[in-house]
Amino acid sequence: MKLKGYRLGVVSSGTEGRVAREVNELGLESIFEVMVCNEQMEKQKPHPEGLETALRLLGCSSDESCYVGDSSEDIEMGKRAAC
Repeated sequence: MKLKGYRLGVVSSGTEGRVAREVNELGLESIFEVMVCNEQMEKQKPHPEGLETALRLLGCSSDESCYVGDSSEDIEMGKRAAC
């Protein structure tokens, strides 16, 4: 992904410990530059805070980003963040 210029991050309502463990177990730790988990968010999904934090940490704007989620809250969060 990095070779094609894509920069990836994770936004999860899960705990940082669990998400980091799962990412490592899958061998994906070098794929994701940013992980924003529930400990870094005051407002939970579908509020866009977590996604906006990830975008800020990546140095990206919402108009040049894509967000992929697996729940209705994820879809709503993406819409609220204009991704």
